[in-house]
Amino acid sequence: MKLVTWLDIVSHDGAWMDISEAKEYKPAPIQTVGWIIKEEEEYIVIVSSKDGEELVGSVNAIPRSAIISITCVSSCTPENCECLHVQ
Repeated sequence: MKLVTWLDIVSHDGAWMDISEAKEYKPAPIQTVGWIIKEEEEYIVIVSSKDGEELVGSVNAIPRSAIISITCVSSCTPENCECLHVQ
């Protein structure tokens, strides 16, 4: 399993606000834990739930440009590649 730390947008869709308050907005660091099921040059797909075979849940496609870090959160041995990604 992997821990992916990435930057997400922060937005405000409510009432008008003062421009000085708007200038304080910045992207929010988010942490997602799960299995990386797809890796492309521009993004990864990570799932936080799976049935072991065919079904997955909590699916996130995260642009690589938004990723701060990817770390393994389970022990990994040559026989156990769960910490790397699901094939």
